[in-house]
Amino acid sequence: MKQFLSQVRPGFRSAAAIIAVLLVAAACGSGESSAPVSVVVPGTDQWTDTGIDLSIDDTVLIEAGGEITPSTADVPLHGPDGVPDRPSARQYNVEGLEEANHNSLIGRIGEDGAPFPVGSQLQSEADTDGRLFLGINDVDVANNGGEFTATITVNP
Repeated sequence: MKQFLSQVRPGFRSAAAIIAVLLVAAACGSGESSAPVSVVVPGTDQWTDTGIDLSIDDTVLIEAGGEITPSTADVPLHGPDGVPDRPSARQYNVEGLEEANHNSLIGRIGEDGAPFPVGSQLQSEADTDGRLFLGINDVDVANNGGEFTATITVNP
């Protein structure tokens, strides 16, 4: 940068230095991922606010673990992919996700956003601006038990 500034007329050196610094900062800052954020999603809460605001076209990686159980005693603990091979339980799914596994990890962008399946891992681009919420694919979560933990990384 010193060589660059020596070639600029003295009156413009300050402005050139500021522009050069801004260009380097912009180039270094672009494309960097945010630090991963871990969020606990209780099985008894319909939606959990992740505290993460997304912009259109942000790439979001969600990786989840943990175990929850629905109210029925004959269903064992299961992970974020939900209760496998239990189509009869899907009658208790959130509207719009009737074909997804019951009690799976789901998400939405914004207070009124359409829910989408997350499961144990999802990488996707945000199609709208808004706050990211994670939840449970179950219309009556009060009788569930356990929790999922999701690690979320956003790449603007």
